[in-house]
Amino acid sequence: MDILRLLSARRLALLLAALALLELAFEFHRYPERWYRNWRYHPVAAEAPDAQILQDNERRESDLVLERYHRLLEALDQAQAQGRDTSGLRLKAQAAMTLNVKAYRRQAIRLLNQVEMAIPAAPPRKNAPR
Repeated sequence: MDILRLLSARRLALLLAALALLELAFEFHRYPERWYRNWRYHPVAAEAPDAQILQDNERRESDLVLERYHRLLEALDQAQAQGRDTSGLRLKAQAAMTLNVKAYRRQAIRLLNQVEMAIPAAPPRKNAPR
């Protein structure tokens, strides 16, 4: 008889409402967590920083190739001042600089390497110690 007294209509409705709230809490618990995380740790826009990083890397790599080109021009000037023939090498180095874009940077570096290796060496001195 005591069990029938506990199962009154009011208590049964409260029990069903509590079970429904518990079910909703388990069903939608991820949303309040996500809202809290978004409020506490703001999401970062993915496109802008990535694009900026890629642009900075591109500029840095281009500057490295440009610096290498200027060093190569100094070496060509020095070789020309010493009377060595560097006629076609300067044009080849300038052609390499037209390739200083991301898609063709490897070819530009390869051309600059070829020009650097093709710079004629200074003739040995006649009275150089051996």
